[in-house]
Amino acid sequence: MAQVWRAACGHGSRERTIDVVDTQGGLTAAVQGLSRRLRHHEEQRAARMPLLFEYD
Repeated sequence: MAQVWRAACGHGSRERTIDVVDTQGGLTAAVQGLSRRLRHHEEQRAARMPLLFEYD
């Protein structure tokens, strides 16, 4: 599995283990990607239903 991680991400100094720092970076990237995706969906939803999101 460490070899697959290293090949996919280009990170890792060892072939048999995955460093904790590398996994934390992968998790951070995943959370950021999900956050961008959620923001995009929220913007699309707001554009379709503008009256529901107005607070004035």
